[in-house]
Order: sequence, then structure tokens, then C-alpha cells
Amino acid sequence: MSFQQSDSEALISIRPEYVQAMIEGRKTVEFRRRNLKLAPNSRLWIYSTLPTAAVTAVAVVTGVDSGAVNAIWRRYGKRGSICKADFDRYFLGVDQAFAIEIKCVSVLSNGIDLSSLRTVVDGFQPPQTYVRVPQGHPFLPLFEGAVA
Repeated sequence: MSFQQSDSEALISIRPEYVQAMIEGRKTVEFRRRNLKLAPNSRLWIYSTLPTAAVTAVAVVTGVDSGAVNAIWRRYGKRGSICKADFDRYFLGVDQAFAIEIKCVSVLSNGIDLSSLRTVVDGFQPPQTYVRVPQGHPFLPLFEGAVA
């Protein structure tokens, strides 16, 4: 798999059941309340939240779309591996939704657990939404070394 090195790379927190759906190819869109402003072909490093608590996969971003919540559901709902009720609950109180389209999801050969992340960045806390991972970030060698 080839990636474009980009300053727009990010580490994103996703619940384990959705990470699994991405790995299985059932989920090709990640919904967010905030825009990640990721360039096409950048890498999205995926931190699987508790109980996994590790960076377990990486995906290629094909694009980010935005729009009214209902419009995003109509365009991407079937690709999001989420039921309409959960989607509506997640977007309750906001007018705009963002859809991050992904492809080429790869499982890391060795998941990178939270304690390993903290040996590289002291006091690291998993992002509530996402964190940028620009060129030169100390996580990149660790992440890239785990790509199968």
C-alpha cells in the first residue's frame, strides 16, 4: 500500500466496533461533528478506544465532505456502518456534519498500546476527536514501523 506523506495526517479515536467495521470494509466513511481538514491521500491513524486502547490500523483518506446533517446521512449513511438513530444521537444539537471517506484500511502488524505511545510522548492522552501528526512528529516512526 502506498501513502502520501502529508502534514495533514491525523490520529483519530474510534470505538472498536467501528474500527472492526472499517477493517472488514463495511465502513468506508467516518462521521464527525468537526472538520478534520484532511487532504486526499493522507494517512488517518486509527486509535481504537477502550477496551482496546491502541493504535490498530491506518487508512487512506479519499476526501472530506460536509453539509447539513440530513444531507450527509442521505449521501453516506449506508457506508457509515451506523444506524440512523445512533447517527442522529451523535449529531444532536449541530447543524453541520462531516464525512471522512476512507479506503485501503490496513491493520498494523503490532498494535501500539497506550503505554507505548506514552514512552514516545510523555503524558500522552488519546484524542477526544483527533490530533494532527505532522512530518517529524515522534509518533510517525513508531506508526510506520508497525505498518505491515
